Amino acid sequence: MDSRTLLAAALISVASLCTSCLEMDELVSDSSTYQTLTAEFAEPEDAQETKTCVDIKNPSTSFIGLLWQPNDQIGVFSQDGDSRNALFKCTSTSDSPKAEFGGSMNGTPFYAYFPYSADNASSSLTAIKGKLLAEQVFDPESGSLVCDYKYGVRASDGSDRFIFKQLFTMLRVVIDGTDTGLEGERLNDIVLKVTDANGNERPICGDFTFSAADGSWTAGSNVSGTVSMPWATRPSLENGKSFMGFITVMPVVKIGDKISVEVMSEGHKASFTAECKVDFQAGYVYDIPLKLKELADKGTYTESEFQRPTISKFAFDVKTNSTKLLDNELVWNSSNHTPSFSSVSTHTAVINDATDEITLTIPYLYDFKLKPTFTATGKDVVVKVNGVEQVSGVTEVDFTEPVTYTVTTSEGASRDYRVKVTNTGLPVVIVKHSTSGSFSKKYNGGVNIGSTNIGGTLVNQFVDFMIRAKDTDWVTDDHITVYNADGTLDCEVDGGVRLRGNTSQVYPKKPFAMKFNEKKSVLGMPKHKRWVLLANWLDHSMIRNAVAFDIAHAIEHAWRESGIGEGIPWNVHGQNVELIVIDKDGDAHHVGNYLLCEQIKIDDNRLAINDPYDIEKPGEDNYSLYGHLLEIDGNYDEPSKFKTNKSVPFMFKDEVSSGILNSVKSKIQGIETNIYNGKFEEAYKSLDINSVVDQWLI
Repeated sequence: MDSRTLLAAALISVASLCTSCLEMDELVSDSSTYQTLTAEFAEPEDAQETKTCVDIKNPSTSFIGLLWQPNDQIGVFSQDGDSRNALFKCTSTSDSPKAEFGGSMNGTPFYAYFPYSADNASSSLTAIKGKLLAEQVFDPESGSLVCDYKYGVRASDGSDRFIFKQLFTMLRVVIDGTDTGLEGERLNDIVLKVTDANGNERPICGDFTFSAADGSWTAGSNVSGTVSMPWATRPSLENGKSFMGFITVMPVVKIGDKISVEVMSEGHKASFTAECKVDFQAGYVYDIPLKLKELADKGTYTESEFQRPTISKFAFDVKTNSTKLLDNELVWNSSNHTPSFSSVSTHTAVINDATDEITLTIPYLYDFKLKPTFTATGKDVVVKVNGVEQVSGVTEVDFTEPVTYTVTTSEGASRDYRVKVTNTGLPVVIVKHSTSGSFSKKYNGGVNIGSTNIGGTLVNQFVDFMIRAKDTDWVTDDHITVYNADGTLDCEVDGGVRLRGNTSQVYPKKPFAMKFNEKKSVLGMPKHKRWVLLANWLDHSMIRNAVAFDIAHAIEHAWRESGIGEGIPWNVHGQNVELIVIDKDGDAHHVGNYLLCEQIKIDDNRLAINDPYDIEKPGEDNYSLYGHLLEIDGNYDEPSKFKTNKSVPFMFKDEVSSGILNSVKSKIQGIETNIYNGKFEEAYKSLDINSVVDQWLI
């Protein structure tokens, strides 16, 4: 190992990196075909050249263990330049010093670089674009590095090997905060700054271009002399423990340059400056041991305490987000057992100071572009997202994915908060009532005396707003919108919405029926006009119907896959959703979790039987020519209905002629009579026994 020193008060050792080799099984092809390349690291003779995954389990002062990762990608060029930037992906399933890469290209692979970037699709071999980031987050748990650029050339001995070399310089920083003000605090960031003898910044990071043929590179115009290394896991600087991280820089640092290092914890900043005694070289690792107590004892170190930047409040005001957040929420009064709407002006998130996480769940949220209101503290504090300064209550942010809010102060302190705003993970349905149709009061039971009902239950009032009753005429100008859980639009259609059900319509949480003006697919379910929103009021788990549907489909599919027979030909599909109802006065209400499902209808996309309305002829009483939907229901409120000798109430879901009704009644009565007389074989002749068994199982 080529040892060198950087002298200030502390010793900074430098480890040379030898060139590592990647053994590749080359497949030569004149056309674009899939090829497999085997990449293998050679055993190092002294210090091994780095790779994007650091084998932290076996750290050494002499070399860095190199491992390929399953997500690694390289860009490959042919020698004649006809094929450029071909993508080859690592096909290994675990971190390994030997891995295979697969990809397609024309001609013979001759040059390669790492890591692959699609931005180089039009780049020539000698003008590959790259960027050394000014912020290089290090995750000690995965060992993954950022900005670890390499170039590779096919071996000159004619073998299938590719020789990869590291393009830049790596710094290995080891920090120990024992017996200092930083001890016990979480490690946030390490900042490295390099200046020349005149105080000018050395361009150690930024944009650049390079050649995969010889590794020559040129810095771009957007460069900087400062690199920070935030720690992804923010470990606690415990007594006696040291922590290792890696930074990649351009090899432009010269003898006599000043290297300044700042270590930021939750409430302290430690600073250290050294004079460089060597010229940095590509392919070398330079160790920077920061045992802070020793540096302090030697007088080359300063430590200061500062107010830790914080976000003490994070919320979403309804007025600021009036088109996306509701000014009310539905609550249950346990004393009088009734629901009511409570006013809401602000939705406040929970802040976890231990993990720097901010979380908030708004069940019905479908538009994630919101303007948060927040309070940040610290000296001259500034709050940014992706480098853009945020103004409380003004700046809109898309919270579809977690967002990092960075809080910094003029003292150099910085803190990242991970803000996660979610819904329940369910699709969101918005039903907007028009003013059309009748919203007059409807009662279940009781006695009507003039315009007054006595003893009945008002059924078409949902807490404090009116909905259309079950027996009202369909309207066509309600508006129904369905959003996926991620906020993307699934379906939008006009139609009519009204109350449904019998017993269920008297419960506080109301069920709805929907009739679209045109057939629409909803949440992946086949197209149709008729849909229902089940309230599941009696089921506090809100999953019993959904589970029953799943069981039904499992049984249905089992018959079809077995090939030995058929059971129930079709079962209802459904999806739990969050429901928002906008009443006829324009007020919006989130009314809870519903099961949006198919209404049982005769249709090619649902129950595919002959529809009597399509083929029934005057005087035709033969029920066997077509099918009918019947239900057993004690409410007994449909126009076409009958009861068997054992008082089982059957109702047709469509109005039919008396001839058809009597024919079907006779058929069903015959089945009942045979069953009660023990003539099961005769009864079975009139039944699809497989579907009967399925129905009972379900």
